Amino acid sequence: MSDKPTLLGPTRGRARRPDACDAPAPEHDPPKPAPAPVPRQRRRPLPCAATAIGMTVDDTLAALGIGRTTLYALLAEGRLQAVKIGTRTVILADSVRRYLAELPTATFRTGLRRPGTAP
Repeated sequence: MSDKPTLLGPTRGRARRPDACDAPAPEHDPPKPAPAPVPRQRRRPLPCAATAIGMTVDDTLAALGIGRTTLYALLAEGRLQAVKIGTRTVILADSVRRYLAELPTATFRTGLRRPGTAP
């Protein structure tokens, strides 16, 4: 054993596993080549609402901007209709259009007063 103090403490009879700090550092590392750019995956375009007959669950989620739980709740309530093609659930586009048409019109307040109204 050497007389040098160690920060690791005694090994109690077991050999210490080598780690990256134990390896001698090379004189100089060759420059690593830059990683190749990862091509961005294009999202599948949403089906055209005017011509679509049915939409997948993911397409319907994206088109309506709602979550999966809300979509399945609408299906369970009967507000949207779906069919099964094998194992795939297809939401009927007409039912999505009908659902949107039944929703109340949104109203907005701008905080601006109309001319002629008292403060």
